Amino acid sequence: MLNGFWYFSCARVTYSEHFAALLGQYPDVDIMWNSLLESEWCTNWRYLAAWQRILAVRNNLSYWADLYEKTSASGIEIVCFSDLSYPLLLKEIYAAPLVLFVKGNVQLLTNESSLAVVGTRQASPYGQLIAQRIVEAVLPATVLVSGLAFGIDTVVHQTCLAEQGN
Repeated sequence: MLNGFWYFSCARVTYSEHFAALLGQYPDVDIMWNSLLESEWCTNWRYLAAWQRILAVRNNLSYWADLYEKTSASGIEIVCFSDLSYPLLLKEIYAAPLVLFVKGNVQLLTNESSLAVVGTRQASPYGQLIAQRIVEAVLPATVLVSGLAFGIDTVVHQTCLAEQGN
């Protein structure tokens, strides 16, 4: 469902204490999104860069709505910060993403046994080997979480797929 979290995410806004405080002033994120143009929030220098990105999104809403539809149509589920399937622990990090793009079993996001693997993009052969061994050691009991970057993230995904893990 297309909502304010999607649009804020398009403007590269993350969930931070400032965003939470602002959201606390509105009944929900959709009302916040729709009322920001009438707000003095944009006059605060702290938010100027974010405000400029928000305006860029607001000036081209049809593009972002179309992107949402194309993403959904390609089998990628968009999980918003307010959705029940959004991982609880991820909500606790500073600057949490407002949306997640999920291809596959979205229920895995709420699995209590998960391990996030983070590493360098320019991994040495030894680093790649260690990442592979860590992944092999925790599968199949653990859901692996990693980004989509080169290096260690790639090794994590390739090893997980090769081992038929989640």
